[in-house]
Amino acid sequence: MHRRSLVAAIALPVLLHAAGPAPAAESYDNCTGFIDSVPAVISAKGTWCLRRNLATAMASGAAIDIRTSNVVIDCNDFKIGGLAAGTATETSGILARSLQNIVVRQCTIRGFLRGIDIDGFGANHLVEDNRLEGNTGSAIHVSGEGSVVRGNLVYGTGGSPASAASGIETWFAVDVIGNTISGVVPGPGEGPVHGILQHVNEGGTIAGNRIRGLAASAGGSYGIFSERGVRGSIRRNDLIGPATWAVHCSNASEMRSRGNLAYDFDNGISGCVDDGSSVLCLDDGSTVECVDDGVVAP
Repeated sequence: MHRRSLVAAIALPVLLHAAGPAPAAESYDNCTGFIDSVPAVISAKGTWCLRRNLATAMASGAAIDIRTSNVVIDCNDFKIGGLAAGTATETSGILARSLQNIVVRQCTIRGFLRGIDIDGFGANHLVEDNRLEGNTGSAIHVSGEGSVVRGNLVYGTGGSPASAASGIETWFAVDVIGNTISGVVPGPGEGPVHGILQHVNEGGTIAGNRIRGLAASAGGSYGIFSERGVRGSIRRNDLIGPATWAVHCSNASEMRSRGNLAYDFDNGISGCVDDGSSVLCLDDGSTVECVDDGVVAP
C-alpha cells in the first residue's frame, strides 16, 4: 500500500412511462391501454402507457396503484408529479404490493414519499431508465427476489418528517446496477441518510453506481449500507462524500467488497468482506490523501 496526495479513481463503474421534458413516444403500438389521469388503478396485465404529463395533490395512497402481476408501466418520457402535496406526503408515485413481474421504465416521478414503490413478497421486477426527482423518503423502493434496478437517475431525495431518506432501497436478492444518485438529505428528525440501502440480500449485486451529495445527519450518512447480506457483492461503485460511511455492512453480513472508490468519507469499507482493492480518499480540510494498494479491480 502506498499513499499519494492525488484524487484517484479506480471504480468502473402494465405500461406507464414518464420522463422529463422529452418528445412523445415513437409508437404506442404495444400499449394495452393508457393512463390519462391519476389516481389510477391497474387491474389487468399488459403494457400501460402514459401519453401526457400527469399530476396530483393527493397526500396518501398511490397515483398509480398496480393490483395484478405481469404489468409494464411505460411512461414514454412523461412525468408523474406529486409536489403539490408537500414534504409531508405519504403518497407513492407507482405502487405494487406482493406481485410478480412488474416493470417500470422511462418515467419521471417527482414529489412523492416513495417514487416507485414495489413492496411485499413478490419477485422478478425490473425498474430501469427512470428519473426520480424531489421524492421525500425512498425514491426507488423494490422488494422481490430476482429483481433488477438499473440505469436510473435519482436526484434530490429526502425531507420527509416521518421517513428516513434513501436514493434506492431494496429487500432480498435485488441487483442494483449503473444508477446515479445525487443529493440525499435528512428530514427534520435527522434520521439516517442512504445512497443505497439494502436489506436481507442473498446473492444480489450492487455494482457500477455513482453516489454523491449525501448530507450530514445525526443518524449517520451512508453511501451504501447492506444489512444481513450474504453471497452478494458490492463492487466498482464511485462514492463521493462528505459523509460518515462509504460502504457499511451490518448484522454479520457476508457481502464482498471489491474495487470501490470512496472520496471524502470519515470511514471507508466497514463490516464487509473486503479484498483490499478499494481506494479511500480522505480530506482533512486542507489536503487530500488517497490510500491505494495498487490493485485495479477488473
